[in-house]
Amino acid sequence: MPYTFEQDIDDLAVVLEHTGSGNVVGHSSGGFIALQAALRLPINRLALYDAAVSIDGGFPAAWLDAAQEALRAGDTARAPAYADRPDDGRPAADDPGRVTTPSTGPTPGSSTRSPRSSRPR
Repeated sequence: MPYTFEQDIDDLAVVLEHTGSGNVVGHSSGGFIALQAALRLPINRLALYDAAVSIDGGFPAAWLDAAQEALRAGDTARAPAYADRPDDGRPAADDPGRVTTPSTGPTPGSSTRSPRSSRPR
């Protein structure tokens, strides 16, 4: 049985009670969970970053076919990377952000630079 958002909210309630905190930070799906939790838990401060919510009722789904294709091919590392593509979800062949890994080949959305080498000197 899949883990549900309700279980996430229940887990958050236990953490908040145990720590005595009323502060919650949520990123991506955690932002959605935090918003839902704020409707029923005593949350004093809520900080969200890139929350997984729809502002205008739409959901960009052009990337889903490519991600599902990658999953069917067993490429679980590549599948989520397609979500960052605004077009048809497929990486451009000349995308400078692609990195080749031994197990998956080019991975869209990755950087070839390490965080240290990209810092200004």
